Amino acid sequence: MANNVVQAAAIHGDVHITQTGRHDPDAVHQAQEQVITAYRRLDDVQTQLTQMQQQLLASVTAERNITQVVLALQLALMRLQDMIAHLTWQRDHHQHEADRSVAELARTRRELTDAHRSKERTQHQLDRALDERTLAVELIAVLHRKINTLERQLRMLGPDTSSAEDLSPAQPSVPRLPHVGVGVDLAGVDAVVHRIGAYLDEQHQDLSHIAEAFAVSPTPTGSASATADWVQPTTRDELTGLLNRRGAMKLLRALLSGDAAAASHVAVLFCDIDNFKRINESLGHEAGDELLVAVARNLERGLPEGSVAARVSADEYVVVCPDVRPLDGVEQFAALVAPLFQQAVPLQGQLVRVSASIGAVTPTDTLVTGEDLLRFADAAMYEAKRRGYGRMVVASAGLVATADRQVQLEGELHDAIAADALTLHYQPVVDVNGTILTAEALVRWQHPEYGLLTPDVFLPVAARSNLLLELDSWVLRTALRAAVGWPEPAGRRIAVAVNLSALAPGDPGFTTTVADAVAESGIGWDRIVLELVETLLAGLSPLTIAEMAHLVDRGVRFAVDDFGTGYSSLARLKDLPAQIIKVDRRFVSGVGEDPADFAVAQAVMMLARAMGRSCVGEAVETATQFHVLRGIGADAYQGWLFSRPVPGPELHQLLMRGSLPMPKAG
Repeated sequence: MANNVVQAAAIHGDVHITQTGRHDPDAVHQAQEQVITAYRRLDDVQTQLTQMQQQLLASVTAERNITQVVLALQLALMRLQDMIAHLTWQRDHHQHEADRSVAELARTRRELTDAHRSKERTQHQLDRALDERTLAVELIAVLHRKINTLERQLRMLGPDTSSAEDLSPAQPSVPRLPHVGVGVDLAGVDAVVHRIGAYLDEQHQDLSHIAEAFAVSPTPTGSASATADWVQPTTRDELTGLLNRRGAMKLLRALLSGDAAAASHVAVLFCDIDNFKRINESLGHEAGDELLVAVARNLERGLPEGSVAARVSADEYVVVCPDVRPLDGVEQFAALVAPLFQQAVPLQGQLVRVSASIGAVTPTDTLVTGEDLLRFADAAMYEAKRRGYGRMVVASAGLVATADRQVQLEGELHDAIAADALTLHYQPVVDVNGTILTAEALVRWQHPEYGLLTPDVFLPVAARSNLLLELDSWVLRTALRAAVGWPEPAGRRIAVAVNLSALAPGDPGFTTTVADAVAESGIGWDRIVLELVETLLAGLSPLTIAEMAHLVDRGVRFAVDDFGTGYSSLARLKDLPAQIIKVDRRFVSGVGEDPADFAVAQAVMMLARAMGRSCVGEAVETATQFHVLRGIGADAYQGWLFSRPVPGPELHQLLMRGSLPMPKAG
């Protein structure tokens, strides 16, 4: 053959050349280079394979380590929960003992207070007796002078007494005053006080007639000045000793009935203690009473001269200044009073910081009565509270007009509830597949003038007019009746959720109201979800928890609404018979952007799972929020992303479909 055939073989790193024809060194060299290149590529592949194996091993190791860390954290969480529960039990036990001691101390204080008041009443009766005795002595002296004058006239006229009767001026008929010993024997003061009281009751009217007949003015009893005759026992608040609402009204009427120019400088502050309900629920009503008394004492010690304080309701005080000109006006007056509420008060072994929202008002051309001043000062207080705790607002013309509308709305809302003129909209709660699980009832008011009003508009009106309980009862009855007629897609009975604000566990009529609504509607107990805000569940007594558990045994489910915004301890939540936890909208709204909101929502989900509760993300409005919540374990979802609140007929259509479209994964 004319051509050379070169065969190159790479066996164990050796190259064998078979030559046919002429020897070609270039071909041999080229074959060797190809073999070397192939070996290098093989080494590179083996290196890459080794690196990938190492990375895979590192990934598996990291995953195993993460799993171990998660398990360790879960174990630590369980141990921490057990520790919290144990510490909480110890705290509750010691708190119970402390409460007993405080209760004993409070009873002792009340006994001392009662003894002091009894002493004051005794002194009051003695002072009254002395006043009446002085009046009687003066009257007797007058009578003696009149009798002596008549006797002299009779002697001058001689034995014919008829003419004396004709000439003598007409004298009133003087009732006979029986003898009553009023000498005080300190050893038998109770018996003496009783005799004095009986004597005064029998003779006061007769003495008044005598005084009127002889133009003798009796001294006001129990008061140093006739200008303070509005300070009577019926105008005093029993707990604090301040004026009550009646006393405040009498004082305002007295100040406003005088000179118009002077009355225009009267100022009224309406002060409401912030978060008083929370103090009552967490520390107990005795602690609340202690706080009210402490505030009263602060006011008595610190008010500007001439100003008067009154307690007009549970945690509301009124402060009246007869003339604010020396104080540079009503705003400066309020600035002087506000610090008297902003105190740290010791209650049951801890310092509780309090503040008050204050509404201020002075008379105007349209605000001329005490009732007007109190009403609009109250309205200004609510505006101050709306702006934040510890604020002060002076009633303006616009606020007065708003308050007038609020009063009108209060009456109209009362009529609407009584006439069954409100309406309900419903918002579905869905699972991860869009299946409708529950529909929450949300009340609306179709106002004839203002159109469809949502709860954020009229609930404050209901609260101010004490209509919340009636409103809750109406919503509960109406929602249960409506749910009975809902469609049952694929045989599933949809539950109905009712949000309660005033009708709460622990109230005397709670269980009865729920049972009556169920009996009236005929709905199954297992279709009822009662939603309560977290703050309503704080400090519940064992008896109240037992009542809730009884309803749960019958099928009712309780949901903790707006979870994460209140102050319930985890141990307390663990003990509550609540089956559903709803994550508050404030955390849901930022769950896709804010790491803190994400962490809170994730912690709530983990907490719910650990306690065997289901967790609902509410106010879900974007697909991102839904996907994040689904990723961290939410069981159900509610919000405008799935459906807005809809009237009853539209809800029927949604229920017939059975499920709602869900956002696709991005």
